[in-house]
Amino acid sequence: VVISKDRVGFRVVTDAEKHAAALLDKKLVKEDDVSVREIPLSQKTIYAMKPPASADLIDALREHEVPFRAASTKTSNSLANAARFGIFAFYLLFLRKMYQTMSGSGSGG
Repeated sequence: VVISKDRVGFRVVTDAEKHAAALLDKKLVKEDDVSVREIPLSQKTIYAMKPPASADLIDALREHEVPFRAASTKTSNSLANAARFGIFAFYLLFLRKMYQTMSGSGSGG
């Protein structure tokens, strides 16, 4: 399996004692909650996106309990493409207005 360098792999291990205690606390877990089910062995290896930030920033966010996550590359690519298209459309409109003005057909405002 080839994993790109922006992903981190780790294994999830259930602490049986803490899991049993959590199940008894009805405020924490409802009976039909997904977290009540055991995790099969085939699903214990987990991959996560690594946030493109320094270790100091990540440590500071964790220390102050600020939730954070790595941006989705799919979302980032979509936003970048939308920005490129917007800039290109603005450029075309600018050129059109400039050529209208140069040819004398623009309004003499």
